Amino acid sequence: MATMYYKVRLKHFIARNQSGSDLNGLKMIGYALSVVVACALVAPQVLCYDFTNKGTCGLKPWIKRGCRIALDHSLTLQFDIREQEKNNIDWNNLHPWLTNFACKCRQKALDSKHTFFGLGDYGLCYSGTGLNEYIEKHPLAPEGSCIGVLKHNHTVVNEKTGEVCLAGYSRLYLYQIVTGAENPMSTEGNNEGEQVVDKICTSKSDIIIAVDASASLDTEFPKVKFFLKKLISRFEVGKGTDKSRLSILSFADKANLLMSWADSQVLTKSQINTLVDKMPFAGGGTATYDAIKMAVNDIIKPFRRTGVTPTVFLITDGECFRGDFMLPGPIKLLRETKARVIAIGVGDANKYELKDITGDERLVLFYKNFQNILDMAATILNKLVVEACV
Repeated sequence: MATMYYKVRLKHFIARNQSGSDLNGLKMIGYALSVVVACALVAPQVLCYDFTNKGTCGLKPWIKRGCRIALDHSLTLQFDIREQEKNNIDWNNLHPWLTNFACKCRQKALDSKHTFFGLGDYGLCYSGTGLNEYIEKHPLAPEGSCIGVLKHNHTVVNEKTGEVCLAGYSRLYLYQIVTGAENPMSTEGNNEGEQVVDKICTSKSDIIIAVDASASLDTEFPKVKFFLKKLISRFEVGKGTDKSRLSILSFADKANLLMSWADSQVLTKSQINTLVDKMPFAGGGTATYDAIKMAVNDIIKPFRRTGVTPTVFLITDGECFRGDFMLPGPIKLLRETKARVIAIGVGDANKYELKDITGDERLVLFYKNFQNILDMAATILNKLVVEACV
């Protein structure tokens, strides 16, 4: 009933505006469109409903990134079909129109060699390059600020990846295009037109996963664990010199070893997942320096294998406590081991600090939140496997 109510109200506002009979109606149109995002769930095989025939823009052709309030005219306006399409929108069946609109915008962006596009105001298509950098300069708005009154109707608004979301007046919903040129450490998508094939490390590798468990991760910690189990699933562990070894440690005010390399050789995947599920949320500060010292002194130095370069995955959303003073010594020790470090920074993580830890800004991956990481999990995990698997 809620869905029909808002559809009727929107059509009523539009009718009043077209007749020019009610100034208040005109004001309400601007308000309604400024807070509404119309969304329709897209099937795994996303179809474009063309005005003349039916086509396809590929399997998983984009990754939803979020909404920006206020249009930025530094982006390229690919087309504006608001006038020609205003009578073609069927409010009772938005899916065909929205998916067609999104696919057309995506294709225009690809033709311009752009890597992302944005949909807004029921007919505006913008595009550009370097979405992560763009979001850093122009932060995304809270999801509720864009979805507004339809937020509570989950048959219309659904936050699963793959949906088509269209921002209202003076708003732009941004999508990262899934591209064919996959840079192993790029954060810009996966293979265009193809399902993401999970990469599994079947050869030997020595992995240390250092997970932030400080106070700022309170509500996000279940998502951290979920991602961690997905990461673990990509490595074949067990007895034998040709198997991978995994170690897990968490850190807050101090580091805590949850699983050693030796443990991973005797535990089943199910038992390892149980350990992750039971991993305590510590709260407190962010002692990244203590995590690095533990990785070096308690894991790498005493138990490294000849011919295998250890890889450390550092996952954090914060900044090390007194990092300028506390980090240089542990980082020096880490460098001496020749271990490879890949940092996943989330939200307010200090990218300069993570660059110092990894020694290479290309090995720092940044995301706005952990839901964003889960949305892109298949692609992110493939990149991590490529980097770590010998």
